[in-house]
Amino acid sequence: MFKERSRDEWLKSLDDSGVPCGAIRTVAEVCDSEVLRVGDMIAEMSHASAGTVKGIKSAIHLSETSLGTYNVPPTLGQHTHEVLTTLLGYSSDEVHVLAREGVV
Repeated sequence: MFKERSRDEWLKSLDDSGVPCGAIRTVAEVCDSEVLRVGDMIAEMSHASAGTVKGIKSAIHLSETSLGTYNVPPTLGQHTHEVLTTLLGYSSDEVHVLAREGVV
């Protein structure tokens, strides 16, 4: 039933009926927001496989501490070896066995 009308049509119908509502926006829609653009709240980052990706900067702006460095999210499994060996104490050989067996 919901697929029969667009999001905007549903929002208008609900609003016209006095039902409080709002759109759930995609990341792309949020990043294209005029409010974020004017407030310099969009970070553009280079991703190895996805090219340039956008993210939302921190809303906290400190006068003497820059929060201007933003990193892309890690790829699937990018830090698995490091986490298992450094934080959980597995040996490198144990991690290789887990990988070979398809556990990680």
